[in-house]
Amino acid sequence: MRITNARLTREAKTRAWSGGAKKSLSVRGTGTGSNPSILEVLRGMNKNSEVSTGQSLLINQQKSISYDTMKVAADRVSGHMDRFLATGEDSLFGKADSEEAKDAAVKEINAFVANYNMMVGKLTKSGNSVEKAYANKLRSCFGGKTAALKAAGITVGIDGTLSVDQKKLEQAEFSDLKAIFGSEGGVADKLREQAKVVHGYAGKQLEALKKESSLISSNYSRYGTTSDIFSDYLNRYNAKG
Repeated sequence: MRITNARLTREAKTRAWSGGAKKSLSVRGTGTGSNPSILEVLRGMNKNSEVSTGQSLLINQQKSISYDTMKVAADRVSGHMDRFLATGEDSLFGKADSEEAKDAAVKEINAFVANYNMMVGKLTKSGNSVEKAYANKLRSCFGGKTAALKAAGITVGIDGTLSVDQKKLEQAEFSDLKAIFGSEGGVADKLREQAKVVHGYAGKQLEALKKESSLISSNYSRYGTTSDIFSDYLNRYNAKG
């Protein structure tokens, strides 16, 4: 019992003195004035623990939303690439050159750009070096095709995002769009592989955050009510005089 009380006293004193002003502590203190009891200090520690736990869970929730968005966007980009590379007379670029076929291609390209920019935006926003590396790899997929893309109204920005000149895109030849996005070993093939990598990475981060949040909640449930755990014990000790 003496060891337990000594340890509690040392911890309580450390917390009380952390602000720079030493306070008088008493295991059996009345908790009034400048003489707080250890119980009151422990309750203060518990309150701080609640705030810290809440902040950690909120941060994890915000990160989870970001990674979930990244994962969904990466999956959609991969889907766009599948449609660009599909073969057969009913596929996007397998159809005969016509206004209808080009309109369908333009619509798909616009949807791809929106999802691609969402994915890249999430990768570059965090400042994480690993995620920036993924963004750079995605940007490198356009290497050798930037001039052709620009001619078709699509510009690769310094930050890796894509911007579309809608008028130029709609005026581009169907065959030119097919050469950029529908050729094997080209942009679509490279982007599909990198999008799958990002999708897997985002999934792993989500799992890690889920486990971390569960651990934080579990630890708080076990240790977060420190003042209540010792309340009866200290009250019994004080009653003994």
